[in-house]
Amino acid sequence: MLPLFSDYQSTSGEGVEFSNNLMVELTKTLPSASLIFELAADWLAYDGKKPNTYASNRSEITRFLNFFLIEKKQDIRELTRSDIYNYIEFLQNPPTELITHVNRPQFKKDSCGQLQVNPDWRPFRSLTDDSGNPLPYTLSKASLKAALSKLSAFYDYIIDEDITDRNPVRAILKRGVQAKAITKDEDEIKFMDQLQLNYFLSKAEALALEHPETHRRTLFLVKLMLSCYLRISEIATRPGYTPTFGAIRRKKDSQYWYYFIPESKSGLSRRVSLSKDMMDEVVSYRRTLGLSDYPSANENIPLIASFRKQNGTLANSNLGIRRIRDLIGELFVEAGKEMAADGFTEQGQELSVLSPHALRHTGISVDLNYVGRPLKHVSEDAGHSSITTTEKYNHVSSNERFESARMKGLFKF
Repeated sequence: MLPLFSDYQSTSGEGVEFSNNLMVELTKTLPSASLIFELAADWLAYDGKKPNTYASNRSEITRFLNFFLIEKKQDIRELTRSDIYNYIEFLQNPPTELITHVNRPQFKKDSCGQLQVNPDWRPFRSLTDDSGNPLPYTLSKASLKAALSKLSAFYDYIIDEDITDRNPVRAILKRGVQAKAITKDEDEIKFMDQLQLNYFLSKAEALALEHPETHRRTLFLVKLMLSCYLRISEIATRPGYTPTFGAIRRKKDSQYWYYFIPESKSGLSRRVSLSKDMMDEVVSYRRTLGLSDYPSANENIPLIASFRKQNGTLANSNLGIRRIRDLIGELFVEAGKEMAADGFTEQGQELSVLSPHALRHTGISVDLNYVGRPLKHVSEDAGHSSITTTEKYNHVSSNERFESARMKGLFKF
């Protein structure tokens, strides 16, 4: 087993070079590997706000990804309860060579200050007796439950990110009892209402005018995510994949443009149609970058470029999941403050705590309920496996249903 994630102090980075290179190689045989790795790193930064929490989460997700991604070459989105039971057996009876009684760091710095894999690290640790002699490795029920709870939290996180629909750990945590199907009420789908969206976009536009050197990029980012119903993972860099302007392509022998996603939630590629207004935004943004109006075939210029410098020059790289999450989160907070200051306190508070995934939900909702795009078209652009999923966003129809019910009488003829 190999360590994958840097320590707590390094969570602002995109991971150690060793892990990135490993995932690039692994992606050749398991296409979802780099996506899962980047989401796990994002979950560690998101959920592990304290050093101790980060360390315990890191230990468990490292063992889990080693077992399924690296050893078994399995996509964790497709795991069953049977797979999880096999993992539990591994946790309870790990190979002897993976056990130590000495706590050692996963990485150590070389003479140049770069993180390198610590060859003495082991993923399992046994206790010692009063004389310091190692005892046989055992896993208590409490420790097993804690490990499964962390994995269940990780699955809940990627469910919220719309990466998978299933959490195979949850049912096992319920002592093997079949977990009740969790269905989302319409109101649990987090999206911006019209007023919130107006404040959000107005704030993005105002910041782009005030600080174009940094916030013009943010304005383009949120418009693209709204227009194309994008998940963060479909626009952020990860090992083996960097979105570029080359992803914006013209449909052959036509005037239509689309955004190409090489791998979406289903594991399949997707072409999301781009509106005329969105293409006008593409042209406008590219002009601020000193580029030609339209991307050329196979253009490799980063789509959402990092302003990070390497050796005194700007790095030619795209932003990662965590940085994109931070940019959008900051914008939600600032727009929420303005709403609250204008007297829309409750809506402002709601806006301030939305996650970036609300952009995808909002784009789908607006196009169905106000733009009037056909349900099937929206479903295909959103990459939904079933049109039933898309129908959950059809709030106008449901509101009409509730209104017609409210006005009906009690069967007096």
